Amino acid sequence: MPFDAKEKADCRALYLSAFPLEEADFTDRLFALFSDCLRVKRVEGRVVSMLFSIPYDVRTESGTLPARYLYGVATAPDCRGRGFARALIAAEAGKNAVFLCPSDPSLFAFYRKCDLTPFSPVVAFSGAACPRAGAPACRALSPAEYLAAREEKLLFPHCVPSAAFLSLALPDGGFAAVGDAIFMYGREENEIFFSEWWGERTLLPHAAALLGGSRFSFRAPDARGVPLGMMRGLPPDTVFTAAMD
Repeated sequence: MPFDAKEKADCRALYLSAFPLEEADFTDRLFALFSDCLRVKRVEGRVVSMLFSIPYDVRTESGTLPARYLYGVATAPDCRGRGFARALIAAEAGKNAVFLCPSDPSLFAFYRKCDLTPFSPVVAFSGAACPRAGAPACRALSPAEYLAAREEKLLFPHCVPSAAFLSLALPDGGFAAVGDAIFMYGREENEIFFSEWWGERTLLPHAAALLGGSRFSFRAPDARGVPLGMMRGLPPDTVFTAAMD
């Protein structure tokens, strides 16, 4: 059933009720880019639950596995506890492998009830930015250049975002390389957040300084870490790092 203008507005209002701190620019771009990925539950003509089911393939040694990144799962407060979100997730999982990044650690328990399992453990750390004498300069990469270079860095299996997804995930950041390292970064005041970094980690403080930060934070796949996401239908050792969190 197609969406009319009112239903799109209702979805946006429902989304903002669940994520009230979301920046308006991000929400505008999310709905502009991915309205065709909306999945909703209607009750008597009213949208009571929704999510975005965004194409996000997984590359394996035997080929590409079509998958969906579930984002913005939201249910109207007066309709929670009635299984609407679980039904939307189950419907998507019945058609594709699916995964998501819980917006809060407390939600892992809920998604377990949706028959999703934790995956992609990561570790996080932070430090002070510091330029390194003799180290190479940053060079900017386009989303397409970053994705091509990324494919050469990762082991199988791993999640592969689209260029459109990457453009949405980092409104205040970008993609760049320092030496042989490539990375995806965002900025919040004086801190540079490396949501993906593939290469020599000793260059992290240097890259942060070149980008004008005084501090940096970073997360990386590590079996000793905590799960970044929840999934169904993916190989259990799939790496997933680029998320809209």
